[in-house]
Amino acid sequence: MGTILRKKKLMQYQGIMDILKEEIASGRLKPGQRLTENQLMERFQLSRNKAREVLKQLGADGFVKLTPNIGAVVAEMSQKDIEHSYDLMGVLEGLSARVATPYITPQHLERLRLLMDKMEATKDPSTFLIFNNEFHALIASLSENDQLISITDNLRIKLRRFGLRALQNPLQIAASRTEHRKVFEAIKDNKPEKAEKAVRDHHLNAKNRLIKGMNKSL
Repeated sequence: MGTILRKKKLMQYQGIMDILKEEIASGRLKPGQRLTENQLMERFQLSRNKAREVLKQLGADGFVKLTPNIGAVVAEMSQKDIEHSYDLMGVLEGLSARVATPYITPQHLERLRLLMDKMEATKDPSTFLIFNNEFHALIASLSENDQLISITDNLRIKLRRFGLRALQNPLQIAASRTEHRKVFEAIKDNKPEKAEKAVRDHHLNAKNRLIKGMNKSL
């Protein structure tokens, strides 16, 4: 019974973390907005210690900033933070692609192809971003490296806060489609190093598109 109870509590804790991260990524919880232990206690029926654990973990994962005598506020990301996150994502997802490529099955390829086709069929940036994230998450999952999957999932949620800003005109979406096609073709041709480079190049280009768009809006 003790093991079952611990598993249930772990699932509840992870579920609360997922909800809060999603709300930060979607903008429902905005940069600079305070999150308090009392708010979490009331909303999720948590003890004070558990609420404190949630805030500490959100801080460790980079979603909130914890400041003595102030508490937790939703973290803002500077241009440097965004650049570093994209650079790290490129390295980690590139590794995922290299590790996964030799073990890709026809069923995996079909799932990737379907997501790529959906990206190529839509003109809506929000819908494109959903399929884009599913495409990358699938490649990461096929690495079968739990730590790698966890880290890239966390980074992907953080970068969702800015993904739409990198896809604000059809030319940007078209460029992203071309890059996904290169990733897919490298994986299909069973070329791990080429797949890794295609993923890293894609994230580098996505970063540059986003930064260019941000600077234009200043």
